[in-house]
Amino acid sequence: MGRIGILYVIDTLAEGDAPRRVAALARALDRSVFEPRVICVGDDALAAAELRADGIGVECLGLRRAYGPAAMLAARRMARRIRETRFRIVHAYSFGGSIFGAAVARFSGAKLVVTKSAAGLENAALKKIASRFPARFAEIVCTDSRAVAGYLETVEKIPTEKITVIHGGIAIDKGENAQGADMDVLANIPNYSPYRRTVGAVSPLTPVKNHAILLHAARMVLRRYPTTQFLLVGDGPERTRLERLAGRLGIAGRVVFVGETDDADELMARMDVFVLPSLY
Repeated sequence: MGRIGILYVIDTLAEGDAPRRVAALARALDRSVFEPRVICVGDDALAAAELRADGIGVECLGLRRAYGPAAMLAARRMARRIRETRFRIVHAYSFGGSIFGAAVARFSGAKLVVTKSAAGLENAALKKIASRFPARFAEIVCTDSRAVAGYLETVEKIPTEKITVIHGGIAIDKGENAQGADMDVLANIPNYSPYRRTVGAVSPLTPVKNHAILLHAARMVLRRYPTTQFLLVGDGPERTRLERLAGRLGIAGRVVFVGETDDADELMARMDVFVLPSLY
């Protein structure tokens, strides 16, 4: 009997939590038992090259949207291809990935698994309704919290027996060894000092991550503990606005914007307090 083919479908492989989860899961599978392949609905990204370097097949479709005539034609083409292979499981992530992945599974007859890490938070009524359908067709709906599982049961009416809670995790061995890591990433960053108490956040600088409230809290902390510093690891569309806000609050000298980096584990090891101010 050959390996079990699993097709992971996600809307983007750009920086973010869901792409990292998909990449970590695909890499961790026992390749003697499973054959992972990743389909990205949108454009190619750095994560795609990294997955290919690990011997995992990646295809980025370059679609503007995961629904509509062009997406459905692409889903039918994908379905024809996987019917001719050993790929019988479609594991879909994110809104766009779930919509597209559900279509591929329906057209091909493959089993569908959907992962939902948040629910009911779509910003448009039609999108909120559309987001519920993939889970209804799925064999298994995975989530990483009991809170979302409860929402899926009570609001989206997903049968309890379909839902599996798998809590997220981190690579502990990497974090434990990080204290002795080379910290060149901080060497040329203004305002950073290894001798100050450090409060940090690691996430993309996007509105939902709510860094603004962290900066307002930082001003309150600095009034009492003026030598504290705040380390913001990550980049995104909110960076300029947040830098200006730090200036208006008079705390720019104690806020360190690190930007995008592959050294998040090492940077977290230097934090005395980790804060996740995300709205959801």
